[in-house]
This record gives sequence, structure tokens and C-alpha cells, in this order.
Amino acid sequence: MDVGFDPTPGFSWKQRGQSFPPPAPTPRKQSRKSLQANTMREYLRKSGRSLTFHANVGKCGRTRYREKSVALCVGKHGSAFFSGLVRCGSAWECPVCMHSIAAGRADEIRTLLEKHRSAKGAAYMLTCTLPHDQGDELRPMRRHVARAWQFVQSGAPWKRWKKRIGFFGSVRALEVTSGSSGWHPHLHILILTESKLRDRTREEFVAFVLARWKKAITRPNKDNGAQYREPTLEHGVTLTESHRDDYIAKLGLADEVVNGTLKSGRHGGRTPLQILHDITFGVGSELEQRRSVQLWLEYADEMFGARQLTWSKGLREAYAIPEQTELELASLEETDAHEELYHFENRDWDDHIGGNLPLQLRLKALAVHSPPAELDGQILELLDRARGLPAVPF
Repeated sequence: MDVGFDPTPGFSWKQRGQSFPPPAPTPRKQSRKSLQANTMREYLRKSGRSLTFHANVGKCGRTRYREKSVALCVGKHGSAFFSGLVRCGSAWECPVCMHSIAAGRADEIRTLLEKHRSAKGAAYMLTCTLPHDQGDELRPMRRHVARAWQFVQSGAPWKRWKKRIGFFGSVRALEVTSGSSGWHPHLHILILTESKLRDRTREEFVAFVLARWKKAITRPNKDNGAQYREPTLEHGVTLTESHRDDYIAKLGLADEVVNGTLKSGRHGGRTPLQILHDITFGVGSELEQRRSVQLWLEYADEMFGARQLTWSKGLREAYAIPEQTELELASLEETDAHEELYHFENRDWDDHIGGNLPLQLRLKALAVHSPPAELDGQILELLDRARGLPAVPF
């Protein structure tokens, strides 16, 4: 039975000569697609750990807390995980944590939209971009885009427009992709208004934002003196009224890993996770792989500590939506209701399991697929193999 994503042709659950055959078919608690996606994230996280300069990212999902033992668990949604391990809570650098964090933030946005629409309000997505054939190093371009949005929001003209459109609040997200000419940061701003805007008001508001966005973007970049082309109406500023899931995707909270694969980047660019994927599986020539590593390191360094979403002042309080930290969201499966199936000895984890991702995945597959009465025996058999002990003949 296929128990997960096969990252390379001919892949089997092997490491250092160990072989872990798949379990016998049993009713599934977790869908095959979900299991494949989770497996992909684990391989990407392992690759990211080897590249990071940040201590907790390097320990995430591998190193146990000293005061805790590690347990194999199944969460309320049917997925298996190990409790008692360090979680980095990085929304940018860790594919496993970023998935949990994005899911939690998406729930917050859904709650916000439901409450706002129940109050008869309207929601729009404002997107501000640069021409797609222009790029730069990430830090100066990211800072330039941030300054441009600050300029759009500055002064009496913005205050007058807020009053005219019945501005209630906003949530801002930064999308980052990399193309042939460099990095391309874009802003997506969810704008909430007290009521639906008339077509003419929408058109005039977009014209106002575009004029100020153009003025700010075409100024020389304060960090490196670079000057960018003027954004256009078609590829500069857009305002759309979309369905709920469209907002989730544009705010960068949609699941980028589906069925064990990554969604394609837009306009020929690569998302950061696609860059990490290409590093993990050796995609491209040797020169292209080195370039991918450089891009990932630049991205991880620049985005470290950045906020994933920025809510306008008072918006959370207006709808009583509490904010959870990234680490809290990344740890939800452990703090939510779950079942502990097996506790490991600390020495077994440290010596044989923590650095052995195929064995970890095999143990998770057993938790999801094996009959409860057989689970302990199957785990002990795997551990004996990992320790190099001969199989018990009964």
C-alpha cells in the first residue's frame, strides 16, 4: 500500500541500509492526499534545517525538549505527529510550521469576514505591484515597497478617502516571489468598508491609489538608488471584490503544498517554497542549484521576525478576534485534543529516531494505518531494526 509521497524515483523507506516495509492495509484515518502533502513538508523542513542560521529552525521537529519525552500522537483531524519536540514557529522558513500558522491565520480571516458581512459591511482586495519584469535584491525592494505603501496612506488625502469609502479596517500581507530579474514583492491589502462601494467610487479610489503608488515607486530607492518603471493600471493597482477563499489565497494563507506537489508560481516566478523544493530535490543545473541556495538564504535572513499579516489598529478588538502568536499556532495540534499512542525512550529518540526522517515517517504511517492492537509490536520491530538488532523470530 502506498503510504505517502515518493520524493524520488525508486524511493523506499530506507536510511543507512535500514528497510521499513509498508504496513498492512487498514481503514485510513487520514486521507492519502493529506499524508502526501505532510510528507513533502517534512522533506522540505529537513532541507531547510540544514541551511538555516536560526537555532530553533534547526531544531524544529527533530530535537526534543530536555524536560519532555517524545510521544507518537494522532490529532483530532487524523494526522500523526510527535509531541515533546522543539517547534520553531517560523511562518517564513519552516514548511511544517508555516502550514499550521497559515491555517490558523486563515481561520482568523474567515471569522473576520463572517462577522463583518453579518454587520452588512463589504470587503475588497487591493493589490499593489511593480512591473513583473523588474526586480532587485530582496531587502532594498521590500523596504521600498513598504515605504511606497506608507506614502499612499499618508496625509489628508488618505484621510478624506477613508471617510468617503467608509473605511472600517484593513489586513495587509506581503507576497514574495523570485523571477529572472530578481525578487518581486507585492502587497495585498484586505480593505473592509461599512457598505458596498458604488462603481464610480471604486474607480476613483483606484485612480487615487495608483497615482500615489506610481509617485512613490518611481522615486529612487533610498537603500541602493535603484529606480523602477512606473506601474500601470493593469499591472500596478487593482481592487476586486472576491469570494472568501480568494482572499485567503491572495493573503498567502492557502495551502501551497497539494497532493505532495507545489502550486506553480505566477508570472513565471518561484515562490520561496518552490525554491526550497528545488534545493531539496536537486532541480536544475549545478549553477541553478547554487543560485537557489543563495536565494533561499537571502529570503530566510530578510524575512526572519517579520509579521505575516498586519491588522489595522482596533480591527481585532472591534470583532473580538484574539491574536495568537506564530508559535502558539504552530503548536496547536499538541495543545488541542489528541491521542497519545506510544512513548519513546529518550535514548531511542536521540540516537535512532530524531535524525532519521524515513523512520519518523514510517512511524507516523503506522499511527495512521495500523490496527491499535498491533501498533506497539510494529513500533518495537522498527526500533529493533533501527538499533541494528536481529528480528525476533516470533
